Amino acid sequence: MLQIRKEFRREYFGFCDISPRAFYCSKWFNQRSFFVAYRVAIFTYCLVWAVTNRMYYSYSYPESIAVAFLSNWAEWLQTFNFGILFLVSVYGLVCAHVGTSDHEGILRWFHQMSWMLQTMSITGQYVVTVMYWSTVSSDDTTAMAVVVHQHAINSVLATIDLMMCGIPIRLLHFIYSAAFGLFYIIVTLTLHGSGTQSEFYMGVLDWKDYPGQSVGICLGVLLIGTPVLHCVSYLVYLLREKIKELVGGGEAKSEKSEVVEADAELLDVGERDHKYNL
Repeated sequence: MLQIRKEFRREYFGFCDISPRAFYCSKWFNQRSFFVAYRVAIFTYCLVWAVTNRMYYSYSYPESIAVAFLSNWAEWLQTFNFGILFLVSVYGLVCAHVGTSDHEGILRWFHQMSWMLQTMSITGQYVVTVMYWSTVSSDDTTAMAVVVHQHAINSVLATIDLMMCGIPIRLLHFIYSAAFGLFYIIVTLTLHGSGTQSEFYMGVLDWKDYPGQSVGICLGVLLIGTPVLHCVSYLVYLLREKIKELVGGGEAKSEKSEVVEADAELLDVGERDHKYNL
């Protein structure tokens, strides 16, 4: 209960109380090189699928507009997010090799950006999965590999990464996921207003034939669906922390103290390596 009350502090709208090491190492091991290998693997996998899906849809549905569909936006966001997290992990690996403390544990702009992208991506994948399988899926397409990847494997990957990394989920960060959803709604309204496309998901989101229903669905997803599914990601985060506590034994350390201690240890290693290389 204390953990949940802590989540509603005003500063938790922002990005604080963790060390940069949360972006460089897994929650389960300290080897930065292994974590970089994991990051490049998951980024490459998503990039290959994103390109494959775009080629498939361009060939099969030449009249379709890629930016018209939320599943495409979510896939691009997830791929971009994993790419940024890969680059940040490489930065952390370089810092360890040269023996720097990375500005004494202060989060820099790219840490904060990647944290925000991670939050937006995880909740976004859950929204896409729930919305697709509950409203627009059909027997003709559900067995297709590209469909399964965009609307099921996406959430599996998001959950795996949340369990693997050390980045926390903040309850108040649901506003960033909601902002992503609002951006997509503005895109659809722009396409509708320009006469380019009005029906995006048949019988679900159609600004021409079902404007009232479309408004209701958009408000429901933004105001109810997004916060609820963000809470699901928060529960996964709490599960990760609980498992880590049980595996580690005893009471879990705070995020800040745990990562600062590990950074100090890595800095000592870097200083020893530097000395031996002189």
